[in-house]
Amino acid sequence: MCRRVNFPIIFALALLLCLVWSTSSRAAVPKPVGFWRFEGNTADSGSGGNNGTLKGTAVIVTDAQRGKCLKLDGDGCMDIQSGVTELGDASFTIAAWIKTKNNGAPIMSKSNGNTEWEEREKELYIADSETSDADNDGTVEYVGHSCNWVRGEAAADDGQWHHIALAWDADEEDGFVYVDGVEGTDYVGFSGGADNDGDTVRIGFSESEHSSGNYVGLIDDVAIFDVALTAEQVVELRKLSGGDKIKVIKPVAEKDKPITLDTEPHLVGWWKFDEVSGKTAADSSQYGRKGTLKGDLSFDNASVAGRTGKALKLDGKDNIIEISGYKGIAGTRPRTVTLWIKTTSSRGDIISWGSEDFGQMWIYRFIRGRLGVTLHGGYYYINDAIHDDKWHHMAAVVVEAELPNLHDDVRLYKDGTLAEIHDIGLLDLWPIETGNELDVTIGQRFKGLVDDVRIYDRPLSEDEIKAIFTLKSNRPLDKSK
Repeated sequence: MCRRVNFPIIFALALLLCLVWSTSSRAAVPKPVGFWRFEGNTADSGSGGNNGTLKGTAVIVTDAQRGKCLKLDGDGCMDIQSGVTELGDASFTIAAWIKTKNNGAPIMSKSNGNTEWEEREKELYIADSETSDADNDGTVEYVGHSCNWVRGEAAADDGQWHHIALAWDADEEDGFVYVDGVEGTDYVGFSGGADNDGDTVRIGFSESEHSSGNYVGLIDDVAIFDVALTAEQVVELRKLSGGDKIKVIKPVAEKDKPITLDTEPHLVGWWKFDEVSGKTAADSSQYGRKGTLKGDLSFDNASVAGRTGKALKLDGKDNIIEISGYKGIAGTRPRTVTLWIKTTSSRGDIISWGSEDFGQMWIYRFIRGRLGVTLHGGYYYINDAIHDDKWHHMAAVVVEAELPNLHDDVRLYKDGTLAEIHDIGLLDLWPIETGNELDVTIGQRFKGLVDDVRIYDRPLSEDEIKAIFTLKSNRPLDKSK
């Protein structure tokens, strides 16, 4: 168990930090140009005097280990309203304490704030292999649009406090990533493109296409320096900001808590719709990808009895659920979507994501009155009608394949068993190459009830689909899964 921080000691450490910044020592840390400690406010303790402004649901809370810190839930951020310092064409360091379980979590961005990801905008974030153009998950990465990456090696997405730092040495054209004071840099391709005039810094704000929505978790002691800190200085900075009091507990296998279809890490989104009020649908996976009910849709007026707990009743018009910032499973990657629906209508999209270019969507929808998959080009759907005002469990799976296509590599299920495919789709070889521009959307033009929507980033087997259908998804998985 991590020991609680003694707050008088932290105060003394803060005074010591100021002393170290103003005097020389073995590993003297220069004074930062921006330093936000969140000690009950958003004041800048650095040399720049750029106080922050909390946006949306951002709030300062008290943490047992860190004391006061910034809490973000995916719907807020902190706006600095200043460029602070050059974060491309000059040396700099960004450091922070973070606590999150989310891949794709943006720690800091410098941009115009319109979320369109434009040339020479920058972002420091936790890697997600689905969106960051590399195989890393949970590591610290820094990217500039048209400027390439600096990628770290160590993961920092385990829900524990970690001190992270990114240093860029413009003279040597070299970058360094640190996690808990240890340097570990996997790749340096960053070209150091100069910041755009007018771009400003935001904490926890998703600007790039490589992060997956605003930050979810805690952030503390965010610092920006206009020099590249050395490895010794990063260690000293971590120590002075309370690092010796933070003990990272390495996870151990819990024999009494077996992995199930409800708890496995491949379950990347799970919306039960069991809420009874408000406009936010919780994500019951470990990733915290909340859904927002759009239009006049709310749980207050649309929560009804479901197949498991509660369900949402959609009107087929402007009632949708948007998973803001989450782009779904992109490219040719395997995937599984499962859900319960009850309807008398034979039209509408159940769930969709991708890019609007021809062939780059993933849409699970009614096609000619039958449920199936279309890619905004090509279609593959079941033979049986399901708009009979009864609950049906439906699933679509893309299996592992080098170049998957609709005909050979998609499996459609109805009520726990493989469904018969309509003849017109049997020869559809349209390739699956899903884009990553649009957020996941549930219920576009669908009229009926929807419940227990799940997305997995692996292909579930027929037995696993049947386990969800028979409400036995809480049973331990086969160890080979």
